[in-house]
Amino acid sequence: MRRQRRALLLAAAPLALAGCGFALRKAPSFSFHSIDLALPATSGLGLELRRQLQGTGQVQVITDAAQRPRPTWCWKARASSASAPWSA
Repeated sequence: MRRQRRALLLAAAPLALAGCGFALRKAPSFSFHSIDLALPATSGLGLELRRQLQGTGQVQVITDAAQRPRPTWCWKARASSASAPWSA
């Protein structure tokens, strides 16, 4: 009798969690594909951040400045400063 009750509770627990909307945390998706970390390679934060980002398999952590890709776009200032909303 106890085994049956325990088995019933163990079988009902996942159903109850799924019914309430519980879901395991998913891997984040980033809007960038590569990043250059300006942190020392030996710092604890730098090591952990590099490890976490590379662990996703979606982000390439650049360690050498020569590996940096060239930007595909460029911000160009307008000739007229009157069109800027913050200008007085």
